Amino acid sequence: MGSRALRIAVGAGVALATAVGLAWFELASVDLGYHLAYGRWMLEQWTVLSHRHFSSVHPDFAFTNDKWLFQVVVAAVEPAGPLALVAGRAALVVALGAVLALWLARTLGADHPAVWLGTVLALWTMVERLELRPELPGYAFAVAVAWQLERLRAGRPRALAALVGIELAWVNVHGSFPFGPLFAGLALAAALLPGRDRAPRARPFAVALALMLGATLANPYGWRIWEYPVLMLRDVATDPYLATAITEFRPALHPYAIDTVAITLYRVLLVAVPVAALAAWARRRELYPLLLLAVLLPLSLQMRRHVALFAPFGVWILCTSLHALLPPRAARVWRGACWLGLVGVAPLGLLQVLTDRLAHAEHQLRRTGSGYSALAYPVETVAFMDREDLRGRDGHRPGIRWLAAAHLVRALRGRRVLTPPGARFHHLELTCLQLKRPADHQ
Repeated sequence: MGSRALRIAVGAGVALATAVGLAWFELASVDLGYHLAYGRWMLEQWTVLSHRHFSSVHPDFAFTNDKWLFQVVVAAVEPAGPLALVAGRAALVVALGAVLALWLARTLGADHPAVWLGTVLALWTMVERLELRPELPGYAFAVAVAWQLERLRAGRPRALAALVGIELAWVNVHGSFPFGPLFAGLALAAALLPGRDRAPRARPFAVALALMLGATLANPYGWRIWEYPVLMLRDVATDPYLATAITEFRPALHPYAIDTVAITLYRVLLVAVPVAALAAWARRRELYPLLLLAVLLPLSLQMRRHVALFAPFGVWILCTSLHALLPPRAARVWRGACWLGLVGVAPLGLLQVLTDRLAHAEHQLRRTGSGYSALAYPVETVAFMDREDLRGRDGHRPGIRWLAAAHLVRALRGRRVLTPPGARFHHLELTCLQLKRPADHQ
């Protein structure tokens, strides 16, 4: 094996171990239950569930099920057992890391240690959102779109077909699909506005934008699918309840119970990425990184869930800017520091990140008595969650009532229920419900 192949193998091995280590963990998302229930119903009925079928409040209330494909896939995999779900999440995290590494490698070269160290750091920063939820493939789609746009910039016309395929899947998996056309629009703007940007032609990006906008119509709701992300942004911006009571809708730097490695890395990126992007623009007049930063940085500050979207793009901006700015001698020092960080620090950092997750899960269990378990994994959630629509029938937000079955942990001695009936989690009332066969419950 040549020295270049060995460097790639070592870097990829560390990144792969990190991705699997961060993903092979308990299924702690309380939303997984209702995704499973909706998916089972759709597999039985062979139609998209677009009303509150399980609701005891408004069973006929219509809504836009932007996550239907994710729910169907999860429900199809779930009968194979909880390990299949955990393995599926690990595969999604590995795919996310692989796409980010490919994107970085287009500029830096696959044997550059910053490719793999950047991938590791991005996954660490995203760790809070690496749950089996629809936004996980959404993050992978976002990075894949950015990678294909870079290929399109380099004159690869086949990237157009890839962009359309990504958007077709994305619009049926998660409501974050508008980011795809948005990134294409930013690339088009960077090609049209004054600046160098390696003198890309604007026409391929205009075609990509048109095709991706057309692809968003290929869903069960047609153009009305766009109502969901617009209304969600409006609700989060105007309803202080959502911005404070729901963790993922809080501001990124909102006071939090545990100060994790992920938030520390995010704070570092908040400072380093704008400085690097501005320096690169001053040197090379590249507008695309600045445009990405102008969109994603405010979004991540406004909403904690977008920290995971900002992380891979921030790492890409930082690494490519340093690659363009550093003189040869400093570039060699940078490569050595990246290798030291990748081989020497990455295993210790992974251990610390996993320790953070255990501490957070233990904190949740002590505070709420909910079905988070720090030691027993994987968790098989056979619950569904049911809530009133946030706006209600009359346009007013009623109190949100969540009905959730217990999380059943596959422990060494059979199954045990961790969520007691009637346990309260702030404004959420958790109630055990019977969803599967009676013999499945104890």
